[in-house]
This record gives sequence, C-alpha cells and structure tokens, in this order.
Amino acid sequence: RMAWDFSAIIIGILAAIALPQYQTAIDKARYMQAVTLITAAANADRVYFIENGEYSHSYHDLAIDLPTPTSDTSNGTWIEYSWGHCYFQNSDDSGLACAVRIGDGRAYYSVDLREKKRHCFATNATARAVKLCQSVTGKKKGYSSGPYTWFSF
Repeated sequence: RMAWDFSAIIIGILAAIALPQYQTAIDKARYMQAVTLITAAANADRVYFIENGEYSHSYHDLAIDLPTPTSDTSNGTWIEYSWGHCYFQNSDDSGLACAVRIGDGRAYYSVDLREKKRHCFATNATARAVKLCQSVTGKKKGYSSGPYTWFSF
C-alpha cells in the first residue's frame, strides 16, 4: 500500500511537469501553422500588388493553395480553421493575420505588408498566449494596447 501511494505521488509530479511542456508544444505547432499560412499568403499578396498596383481584398484573389478551411466568408476576407482563423487585418488590406486558439485566449500572428513588420500579439488575460509570443519572438517584454500585449519582430 505504501509503495502504491509513493508511485501515485511520482506520477502526479511527472504529470505536473509534463503537461505544461506538452501544452507549449501544441501551442507552438498551431502557431507555426498560422505563420506558414500567412507567410505564403503575404508572398502571394506581394505578387498580386506587383501585378495590380494594390493589395488583394480576398484570399480568393491570391495565386495560392490554402489548406481547406472549415468555413470561409463568401468574399474570402475571413477563413476559419480548426486551430483558429485568418483574415485581412487593415482597412487598406495591406495586413494579414491569423488568430490561434490558446486555452481560453488567442495568440495572433500578423504581417503588415506596407510597413514590412511582423507581430505576435496576445490577449492580455491569457498567460499561455503571452508566453507563446515571448517564445516565438525572443522578446520578454511587449507593449500593451487595449486588450492585447504586442510583440513586434
């Protein structure tokens, strides 16, 4: 009986250590899906700009094969995936972003094509999302703006 109690304690300790590491790995994998998608879409949108003199207004305009979404707006400005959603961010359509579900919050990856900037921003109330942005940008401090903490890189 004493050995079983000791084993349960060890398993509990190992689970307490392993679970956060597992969650972090899952969060990063989902985020990298967003980075890959936005990088490809941004490159296709740059080509679209060269050909048309303006940035695209829809993912449908881009010469790119996107992963099959779970839903898509009819005009292609918003696409939903099992891990989150992607959308045109700025009113001039020079920004692309994806939001990744991280626990109860979101971590976003965005690219501003005009200003040539990338951002990771997280809902302030979600420590896991902020930790993810810190990890992927290599920055410990972001800046708060409204309900988000931003990390530019």
